[in-house]
Formats: sequence, structure tokens, C-alpha cells
Amino acid sequence: MLNFYKDYFTCVADKKKDYYTLVNKKTGDIFSINYIGLFVLKICETDSDENEIIRKTLENFNDINEDEVKDYIDQLINNSVLIVTDNTYPKKTFHIQWHINQQCNLRCKHCYQEEYNNKTELDFYEVTNIIDKYFDLIRKWDMIPEITFTGGEPLFRHDIFDIISYIKNKDSSSRIFILTNGTLVSEEIAYKLKKLGVSGVQISLDGPDQETHDYIRGTGNFQKAICGIKNLQNVGIWTSTHYVLMKENYKLANDFVKLASDLKINRTTFSRLVPIGNGVSSSVNMLEPDELKKTLEEIILESNKYPDAYVNTERDLFRLIDSSYGSTCPVGDNTLTILSDGTVLPCRRFPVKIGNIRYENFFEILLDSKLLNKMKTNTIDDCTSCNLKDMCKGGCQGLAFSYFGEYMEKADPQCWRIYDKLPQKFSIDFEYDHLQAYYIMPLNEMKEKNLL
Repeated sequence: MLNFYKDYFTCVADKKKDYYTLVNKKTGDIFSINYIGLFVLKICETDSDENEIIRKTLENFNDINEDEVKDYIDQLINNSVLIVTDNTYPKKTFHIQWHINQQCNLRCKHCYQEEYNNKTELDFYEVTNIIDKYFDLIRKWDMIPEITFTGGEPLFRHDIFDIISYIKNKDSSSRIFILTNGTLVSEEIAYKLKKLGVSGVQISLDGPDQETHDYIRGTGNFQKAICGIKNLQNVGIWTSTHYVLMKENYKLANDFVKLASDLKINRTTFSRLVPIGNGVSSSVNMLEPDELKKTLEEIILESNKYPDAYVNTERDLFRLIDSSYGSTCPVGDNTLTILSDGTVLPCRRFPVKIGNIRYENFFEILLDSKLLNKMKTNTIDDCTSCNLKDMCKGGCQGLAFSYFGEYMEKADPQCWRIYDKLPQKFSIDFEYDHLQAYYIMPLNEMKEKNLL
């Protein structure tokens, strides 16, 4: 299905030349259309099937053929004048990772954050207003709603259960996940989450034993997290674990796969240290490319040995080991990150502000951001000769930005196809918000990179 959101455009007629100037009010982009184009757009003010558009156009105009109408529709789609809202294929999910607060009871060595207060936290009314905007997107684009709440520590927020209830009342089929450190997941909390219909909970474990995990996350927190996992499992909530690979724990990744199997975890995910926030400290360190390669290979072997660990091999650089693994980053397509003050990022690992959902809507941010659009193709010189460049898209571009300060211009610094050793890290000169831990790209920089 195709839709024309007329509120985003101004249409000015030039009667002498018999054409219309269409101006995107948000981006300033200008398009010229003729009377046939105007007819097509009027059809698409409500969701319309492409075949229906072609049929109606040919019925009303004799001076155009079917192929020309198809080409015209394609041009309108490519210029984001017409939006595809196709329900003839399986629905796509639109996922939000929402850092609903900054308060946290832990001070992890690799945390994205540097501040842990509630100065930027939105109130319940502001949160529900954003949820309403989100469901406007879900309804108009006919997508599946999926929201992941994290923080900070989301269970620190006093109204988190009211927020979940509000979403479920909007759409009972909404998928809601919680990312937590697990230390606050009591039997009572687990029961409440189950009763509210939460789809799953992910608990962070950064070591297979108390010594390793507690070095990174604080004394006594390993046992509390394990207890939280068991409380969730006892009420039947789908439970996953998340392990951040770094110098301080990568040699124990195999042991963690076994632990996940023993705990009967529903899914086990490994990610990588990103040098932002606390992650730039000298107490935690990134792996060298060859160390990462060897670790991922061992994780795959161990996951075959312990299939009940359900290791998630759909993360970026897994694809370099075997093209049957890995996945293409959804940033720029069907996911966004929201911070506690409403700031929107492409991804929490990609800390560049692209808007604020308190003052904008999702359509404006998704359709107007050239940063997001640039994510859809790989134009990185380092990747030119790589047979996986279109699927991999340069690895984790959030990590590449945090390391090099460049946007879609450098490959992932841990890509072992390109780098033997971690290259020199560059400082990022952009304005930095220490409260929320994100960068604001200057206007002159955005213009220079054609991102405005």
C-alpha cells in the first residue's frame, strides 16, 4: 500500500506552465509534478494499492501508459513523497529502545552513562504523549509495536508498571521487553511483569562467575542477578542474558555459554565494549581484532556444544566468520533509541542526536534525517572490495563513530579483514552532553558531510 502524507507538503500551482511545485515543509526539498502527478497524490491521501493507482490513472488520462505510471510512482517513492505502507507482506516490527530513566543502583565500568540522576526524566504525561505519537506511526505504517525499556535501571522508575499498562491498553499485542541488571527483580516484581504481559526480560551478566561479573558491576551483584533470573523463570517469563565482551572477560566467554545452558536461558547475546560514557575509562578495554575473531569462533563452537544456551549469532561481525551468521543493522530502517529527556539517537551505541520526540513526531525524524538515510547503504572506502559489504554495512557504525569520530566513513575498528591491530583512536570534537552522554554534530559539519 502507498500513502501521501499531505500535511508535510505545500503544493503551489503554476497555471501558465501547467505544473505544480511540491515543497516538503520539513526538509525543504522541492519537486515538480504535473496534473497527472497531482491526481496520483490525491488517490494516495488514503492507503492505496499500486495496481489501483495505475488503473484509476489510466482510466482518467489517455496520454500516459502503464509503464510510465509505474516509473512515476517509483520516483515519488524514491523521493519520500509516497510512503510504502504495504500490508500484502508480513508486517515489519518497529522497535524502540527507550532509556526511560537515568537512575541506577549500579555503577558499571563500561556503562554508556556518566550521570545517574533524575534531572532529565520525563513525567508520566510526557511519556504517554510520546507513546501516542509512536502508535500513530504504528497505525499509519501498519507495523508491529515493540518497545524495550531500559535505563539507567528501568525498575527504579516508580511508574514503570503504569507505563506498561498504558501501552497494553493502546494495543494488547504490543511486545514489551525490559533490559535490567537483575538485582531488583524480586518475586513480587517478576509476578507484576508477568501479569502485565511483558514479552521478555534481559538481564546483564558480564562474567560466568562472581569474581568477573562483580569486578565490572560491583560486589554482590552476580548472585542478585542470578536470583533475578530464577524469579523470572519461576513465573514463566521469557528470559535472556547479555554479555559485553572486553579484555577483562573475553577469555571466559565459553564458560558463560555453559552457564547459560545450565540456567536454561531462552537466549544468550554477546556484544562488544563501545568507548562512550564510562566505557572510555582505563579500567575496561576493547579487544584487538584478532582476539575478537578467535572469541566469536569459540563462541560458535561452544554454542554447538551447548545448544540449550540459544546463543544469538545475529550480531554484526559474526557474519565475517560464516555468511550464514550475522544480520544487517536495522538502524535507519525500523528502530530508534529514545533517551530519558526525549532525545532521539539512531542507536544507543551511536550517540549522535537526530531529534527530540517531545517536540517532533516519528515521521519527521525518520523521513528527514539524512544520517539515518546514509545508514541504508555502505559507501565506506575500506569496504569496497569486501563481498559482504552490503550485508555488513561496515560493521557496527556506532562503534566506528565512537572510535574515529566519523559517520559512515570508517569501517568497524575491530574488523579483522581490514585491521591487524586496533587503529589509533581519534578524539571527537563535537559538542557533548554529559548528562545524557551523546554528541551534537555542528551545523557546519553536517552541511560539509551533506547531512542537512
